[in-house]
Amino acid sequence: MEEFDYAWLLCWLHAPADPPQTTAELTQVPFLLRPQQRRMGVFATRGPRRVNPIGLSLVQLVGVSGRVVRFAGVDLLDRTPVIDLKPFVTRFDTPPGQPRCGWFDTVALADGVTPSDLGRPVDS
Repeated sequence: MEEFDYAWLLCWLHAPADPPQTTAELTQVPFLLRPQQRRMGVFATRGPRRVNPIGLSLVQLVGVSGRVVRFAGVDLLDRTPVIDLKPFVTRFDTPPGQPRCGWFDTVALADGVTPSDLGRPVDS
């Protein structure tokens, strides 16, 4: 893995902040659609409240030393179980052309905005 810059991280979100629900909510209002209060199916969102506790993140590899892999770009609790780590390969993981991104294509965002930027207050 030391020859790669990025990897897909699969983990088991074993300690959710919210108590487990007896039934999974199959629709929700995503953060970006809160102004319209528009509901979406859970599989069409990237929200943290999922029907299963499996996490998927694209992470930047920082270092590899023996069996220890250090990475950045994800917010996890210590000792979160890692299920798998797969190298990010541009030729396989970047689809050709201009893939449609569903309702995300309808939300106006400035170029270069990152998810962490979205949580910051906007200056008026």
